[in-house]
Amino acid sequence: MHTDQSIVAGPIDGGPRLTYEEGQEYAPDDPWGLECLELAEDGTFTYRRRRVGQLVYTRVGAIGMDRSQAIFADLARSSFPEVPAHLSPPGPSMVSISMAPDRTVSLYRKFGMGLDGYREAITELTAIVSEAREASDPPTRSDTADES
Repeated sequence: MHTDQSIVAGPIDGGPRLTYEEGQEYAPDDPWGLECLELAEDGTFTYRRRRVGQLVYTRVGAIGMDRSQAIFADLARSSFPEVPAHLSPPGPSMVSISMAPDRTVSLYRKFGMGLDGYREAITELTAIVSEAREASDPPTRSDTADES
């Protein structure tokens, strides 16, 4: 998982935030590349999509505070940032969740869907990423293919 240093999680106006990443920036079979969602507890977010070394889309928006706080509550009742040992195949099936200070977990999405708290958080975070993605233009050829 690649983490762009400009989106490392930390407090926004004193409140907690998290960074959720899914996809792979350089994987030729991942049409969206690396998608990063930075979410504050108050519901504000920044969505970024990186593809082959370039930032191809950014969106700033908001979801309801209740929806955001539910995600933080799901992670609080999970074992975050700990997960049981599990096999992690390479590719876009991995997700990463980070919160300051230095609390990060990377896990195989399917494995995470079997863990209380993680299942709900990953489901909701993935839905927000999908909503932000759908608000963007469809991927262009440069978004989906390395033309070298």
